[in-house]
Amino acid sequence: MTRNVITAYLTTLICLGLLSCSYIYSDNLIVLRNCKYFLAAYCVADVYGNTLEMIIHHTATILLGYILHIASYTELSLQEKDMLTITTVVLMQTEISTIPLNMMYIGYKNNFMKAIFIISFFYFRIIRVPRMLVSNKDTCFYCPYKIHPIETICLDNLFCYYSWVFSTLVLLSLNLIWMVKIVLKLR
Repeated sequence: MTRNVITAYLTTLICLGLLSCSYIYSDNLIVLRNCKYFLAAYCVADVYGNTLEMIIHHTATILLGYILHIASYTELSLQEKDMLTITTVVLMQTEISTIPLNMMYIGYKNNFMKAIFIISFFYFRIIRVPRMLVSNKDTCFYCPYKIHPIETICLDNLFCYYSWVFSTLVLLSLNLIWMVKIVLKLR
């Protein structure tokens, strides 16, 4: 077994643990806070021997996870806790597309697995996350109708806020770039 196949198995197991948390405990911020350790473990395991794009992607993911983790310990209203929980779950669930991708690395390179990967990548990373971050009135961090978006997740910490903005924009941009690469590869 090559190192890439071993890494694919390992990251798939970590993703399954992460996704189990995000579905089973989707309304429990305390459990989700601890489940983010799966995400950190996945990011660290997947960085080894990977491309610069993936290193940047995982660094931004770890930063977002850290910000969400710190925010989960602050005094928040019920609405803010709900927003934080929804955000955490949606970001965790982007890893659904990683499972069919890893299955292809392991050796299941059939059209069904490719279709599952493309559909899950498009839905969870191109549709769902931008909708949550940009257009959902309850979880939007960039919406002009929110009076103080900084207070939503970072309270008055500008470094936290700008780290959040930078990291989410990096993730959204990389996902769009990767979607274009996927579509071009299909040609």
